[in-house]
Amino acid sequence: MTPRTTLAAIRAAGPCKDSWVALLAGLGKTEADDAPLSLLDALRILGLNDTLWVLCVVMGEAGRRLAAIAVLDFAERALPAFERERPGDNRPRRAIEIGRKFLRGEATADELRAAIDAAAIADDHAAAAADLAARDAHHAAACAAAAADLAARDAVTAAA
Repeated sequence: MTPRTTLAAIRAAGPCKDSWVALLAGLGKTEADDAPLSLLDALRILGLNDTLWVLCVVMGEAGRRLAAIAVLDFAERALPAFERERPGDNRPRRAIEIGRKFLRGEATADELRAAIDAAAIADDHAAAAADLAARDAHHAAACAAAAADLAARDAVTAAA
């Protein structure tokens, strides 16, 4: 069964204006009501971030739990890209595992916080490495362009 809420509950939680207007328009409505609203409809209209907000803010503890499970699932699906770039760095995978354990009551908040901090450091390192790689690629392209320019000038000079 798809979780449901209502427009009245969303409105009472204080959504941002743009998302509220988009949700009403997407549903063909002009004001909040108490008709059941499927979260799949909210996702279709609003996208992931706003739907996660609905889960967390509007639907209370059960919604926050669903949002946490979804975020952990999304993170796990993105892991292969990180692991290709940083083989052997298991900090993000460990944070996901601890997150799942925390939701099951098998890990403490301190364990979760430590795992999240370690994953954030890994993310910072990966971002720095990606930035360096991008700069290296930019410099390589600039050097190649300069070399091609010099070769072209040499060819013009030799032809003259």
